[in-house]
Amino acid sequence: MSSIAAKLKPLGGPQVLAIAIGVLVSAAVARVIALRLALRVAYKGNKTALMVLKLLGGKSPRLYAFQDYLPNLPLPRLKDSLRKWLESVQPLVSEAEFKKAQVP
Repeated sequence: MSSIAAKLKPLGGPQVLAIAIGVLVSAAVARVIALRLALRVAYKGNKTALMVLKLLGGKSPRLYAFQDYLPNLPLPRLKDSLRKWLESVQPLVSEAEFKKAQVP
């Protein structure tokens, strides 16, 4: 064993710097993976994932900081959107205006 120890050289500046950069990059990648996972689970209403997301996001994350990590939502059909809109405005308009807004 002493022969192996004798052959090892102490680490120099460039090697230490490379190790430090590798550790930092690994930590950043791990954080991104954790954020993505927490967002996917939190999107479904898991309270633990919401707490993890808050911890990873910091004290005051920017408004759209997690926008890229959210899943895409399906686009509703225009007919369904129009029906919901008509239901919501019916109490606010007269009967004549409501009939005029309806699509045949």
